[in-house]
Amino acid sequence: MARPEGQCSAKLDVDRLNSLLAGCDLAKHIIYRSDTGSTNDDAIAAAREGAPEGNLFLTDFQTGGRGTRGRSWHAPRNGALLLSSVLRPEPGIGPPALTRIAGLALCGGLRSSTDLEVKIKWPNDAVINGKKIGGVLVETIGTRPSAAIVGIGANLNFSAAEIDAGDTPVTTVLDETGRSCDREGVIAAVVIAIARHYRAIRAGDSLLSEWRELSAILGGWVTLTTDHESFRGTAVGFGTDGGLVLALEDGSRREFQSGRVIDWQAIA
Repeated sequence: MARPEGQCSAKLDVDRLNSLLAGCDLAKHIIYRSDTGSTNDDAIAAAREGAPEGNLFLTDFQTGGRGTRGRSWHAPRNGALLLSSVLRPEPGIGPPALTRIAGLALCGGLRSSTDLEVKIKWPNDAVINGKKIGGVLVETIGTRPSAAIVGIGANLNFSAAEIDAGDTPVTTVLDETGRSCDREGVIAAVVIAIARHYRAIRAGDSLLSEWRELSAILGGWVTLTTDHESFRGTAVGFGTDGGLVLALEDGSRREFQSGRVIDWQAIA
């Protein structure tokens, strides 16, 4: 695919982002670095030094970006959404709830800013027609926790042919629409959505109804792997803490709090 003129050439416009995110509780202090190892690592270091909620870390290029289970995350310079937000959640708001917040924000932000039909592949991937377009990584500090880092990445203004995604089918906004998107606009939409869903969780909303509505796998056959086993069954629902409930081939039902869905066939 031919790249549009100027594609992936512009650094983030931080002044514009500050304007778009004016008044957003989670963007009181934007920390931008054109290059970094990992925005999550930057946010973790700052949180350990006492950085308050509302610190938002952004970059144009990561040399050590990562996802869950130690997998790496690569994207061309100036072509992706790469952000990490420092939160100071109340006791009881742990990684499962924060993953729901981030997953819904990523899907909702992409949907509103690009009109793409983005869905959630449990527990933390954003997909379009079975191809991954983004993901979420939540990391906590302390046992309470004293802080949580919500990291989000998404493929925007480059072709998936430019990255090595291993055995994972991937796509990008450019591949799906044939044109580049407004990167600052997408970032602002996602951050504003994080703040909205965070307020909802703090007010007692589990967000499970929205989670079900945007699920890419609910009602379909899936293969799920854990650290030691593989399971096959129908995705029939989510538990109160967001765990995936499978109706297994042997007729039993089991809820999984973690794992990786490696194959699925959703029912339209």
